Amino acid sequence: TIYISELKYAQALSSDNNDEAVQLLAESINWNGNDDRYYRAASQVSLNLLVEELNKQPASADRTAKVQNYIASAINLARRATEVGPKEASNWSNLGAVYQNLLRFVGGVEKLAEDAYLKTADLRPGDASYFSQIGSTYLASADRSRRLVAGGGSERARFQKAVGSALDKAEENFKKATEISPNFGLAIYNLGTVYDRQGKINEAISQLEKVMPYNSNQPGLAFELGLLYYRVGQKVQAFNELQRAVLLSPDFANARWYLGLIFEER
Repeated sequence: TIYISELKYAQALSSDNNDEAVQLLAESINWNGNDDRYYRAASQVSLNLLVEELNKQPASADRTAKVQNYIASAINLARRATEVGPKEASNWSNLGAVYQNLLRFVGGVEKLAEDAYLKTADLRPGDASYFSQIGSTYLASADRSRRLVAGGGSERARFQKAVGSALDKAEENFKKATEISPNFGLAIYNLGTVYDRQGKINEAISQLEKVMPYNSNQPGLAFELGLLYYRVGQKVQAFNELQRAVLLSPDFANARWYLGLIFEER
């Protein structure tokens, strides 16, 4: 039975068809329900099926039911993996990732994702990436609430408060990640993004300046840093970074526009 379940699992991993893959993984679980890998893989395939369903045009008549089913399946399978292998960090990380991916569909999953990632961090002490994932979860949550604020409505004040709370949580966890790993470039950059959202432009600049020397060939980063410099009135530094962006990417229209603006001001 273990051999057959492994065979079905291998076939599922090599399949390009998500419907076929989920069926094969179900068979693997039926043959051997004590292997956490099967549940982890099945939870990810459920997420893939969810994306496929949402991208179908035109929408199927039973889309709502299918979407709810895929969401429930992804969560339940990921949870089951943690029950089968509670000491395996990958299971908790996968559960956190599932909740994180469902953020735009299910309200209030930020805390569930955080709890799963914290459990992973306990099992893998010294790994800063899980705090970075928590920060990214709350940053995405803040952006979601900002869009709801922009939409207006009677709950505008509640969503505005949620933005501030989520940004505070994101800042806290990105800081933890950089304390554990001072050279964690993605966490440093995302902390700068949080500061930008909070209106702390000088702090945001400081964060991007830390990663710029190691990413000097990235036109997008040069553009972002250039805009931050422009917003605080450091026009020379803004000009230099926008020029860098244009040199690296001659077709970078936005960088050319802001560079033109500075020439006009001069």
